[in-house]
Amino acid sequence: MDTIPPARYKTPLLAVSVAILIWAMLGALDVKNQAFSGFVTDGNNTVTGVTQGGPADLAGFQVGDYIRSNGGIPVEDSRATVARGRAEVNEVRAFEVERAGQSVTLELRFAALPFDSALTYYGGIVVGILFLVFGVWAFLVAPSGATGLLAVLGVAFSPALTVGPYFASVSVRTAVGIVIFLLITVGFAFLTHFLLVFPEKKRSLERRGLTWVVYGPAVVVGILSLWLLVAQPAATSGLNVFFRTLFGLFVVAYFGTALIALIHSYVRASALDRASSGLNLLLLGAVIGLGPSVVISVVGLVAPQIVVPGSQFLPLGIGLLPVLFAIAAVKGSQTDNSLGDSGVREGVRAQPPNKRMV
Repeated sequence: MDTIPPARYKTPLLAVSVAILIWAMLGALDVKNQAFSGFVTDGNNTVTGVTQGGPADLAGFQVGDYIRSNGGIPVEDSRATVARGRAEVNEVRAFEVERAGQSVTLELRFAALPFDSALTYYGGIVVGILFLVFGVWAFLVAPSGATGLLAVLGVAFSPALTVGPYFASVSVRTAVGIVIFLLITVGFAFLTHFLLVFPEKKRSLERRGLTWVVYGPAVVVGILSLWLLVAQPAATSGLNVFFRTLFGLFVVAYFGTALIALIHSYVRASALDRASSGLNLLLLGAVIGLGPSVVISVVGLVAPQIVVPGSQFLPLGIGLLPVLFAIAAVKGSQTDNSLGDSGVREGVRAQPPNKRMV
């Protein structure tokens, strides 16, 4: 596996890492200001879950309610919704919902985050830091193309998972949203690319010049997300369903491809190779980190009205992925380098002098 001298990348990589860690700490300090509504939707304004005893439950929300307006602002009015910003703890908003063909107005008082919801926020911050720290660590310890992808992956995923601070300025919030969406989309591509080159390159992809296939969908989804955030079109039901389906397919395609690439490498490898190249660790990380994400994404595509139990804790399980992937990448890279050096020395000794001159 090709090695990459880390010297030229070390300073900018560490500088970016420090900036992201500061972002994460500011986000952690802001968790206490996050408001809790007590309901979830299918991404198209239909209530699919209501927390028992939570603000929505006390206000009278029911599963199946279709939200028409929030605090007097129609749900289709994206610009007004973004301009208003997030709800505050103890703020009261009137929600107009459609229930069995009738319009019902519900008064919801937002509450502070309950323990499990706060745990999800803090857990996401920890997972984001793990992606960043272990990706950078792997590259600095064993610089190679594969560990370089892990480092970039950590830089891409970490800002989104760590949430970051809240900005009162609409322009700043929009700019931050654009950057994070773009980072998320390319992050999926980097993850898939990593599993296509580690522990062995899938040569058919390179030979056919199809590396662009890995990044092409991410670019398309990134451009569409950029348009959505900048143009802020009316959030009609059709547009909501389109983007919900698009992102669901995006996640399934990338995570599914990553799993297939890993299984392909695992099946082809011997038991000794699986242990020495870190494949066993990769498979464990993929099963725990990627498997549930694929299942939940498929459920969201097929039956968005179903709330998968424990799905809010999904980021916590993903935390093992960067740890195991980084350890495996370092182990595999060091093994390759050791075998490569040994092979060169043995090759030189085995060749006669006239062959060495060729």
